[in-house]
Amino acid sequence: MHYAPCAASRRPRAICVALLAPALLSFTLAACADEPTTGPGAATASSAASTDGGQPRIAFNASTSNGRHIYAINPDGSRLTRLTRGSSLNHAAAWSPDRRRIAFVSNRSGRSEIHVMDANGKNVRQLTNFASSGASVGTPSWSPDGTKIVFVATNPATGDIYVMDADGSNVTQFSACTAACEYPSWSPDGAWIAYPSGVASGPHTVIIQSVAEGRTLGLVANATDTGRPRWSPAGTELAYVGRDAAGQVDVYVIGGGQVRRITNSAAQEQFPSWAQ
Repeated sequence: MHYAPCAASRRPRAICVALLAPALLSFTLAACADEPTTGPGAATASSAASTDGGQPRIAFNASTSNGRHIYAINPDGSRLTRLTRGSSLNHAAAWSPDRRRIAFVSNRSGRSEIHVMDANGKNVRQLTNFASSGASVGTPSWSPDGTKIVFVATNPATGDIYVMDADGSNVTQFSACTAACEYPSWSPDGAWIAYPSGVASGPHTVIIQSVAEGRTLGLVANATDTGRPRWSPAGTELAYVGRDAAGQVDVYVIGGGQVRRITNSAAQEQFPSWAQ
């Protein structure tokens, strides 16, 4: 394992962790046009960032009888609104920092590309066009200032990280991965992007890479492919899912010049998320 020290960590924040268990909770969404299918795995929560008259909004994708669509809902379950139309597959919704736009992945053009729409689902625009390369794109993430979007372009052999302006211009390859790179995550100050790299269902390495210079701050070699590394609100720590030598999957935190294992159970933890 190789790791360069980060800045001294501040007082820890709470981290929520998803656990894989034999029984999964199901839920029913309020009725609306093309109501999402209910049951285990039918809906996937996404970023919670937008507001509607001061009320927070949550975006998620759900399978319906007519494709997979993105919805927005208030935290109390009210005002369920379908944002995407047609019969395409739409997913991976990511709110812009100003809460006015949502970047997402859709195959409405015949292949998976990054699109953006207003928070109410209007003014949908396709931002990427990787048709000539044969790559499929996914997992968009906004820079903290909302001027850029990082995403993954995947072909059968590798998945590379790209950065573009928020209007789809100036697409630049950020990483050249020898294995699949995925789930890129901006640091709160916009100076670093963290992402896991590795083979499917095999060992992964968390790479922390400078946006301005491309240099790596640290490498952690026990990661898995089960979710995006998550920065703490202060940007001094990074939570990720790792696997030990015995194959047990737990949540780890990088910070203060060390790697700390913060869960230790037989359950398979996934997708850590910091309280804001």
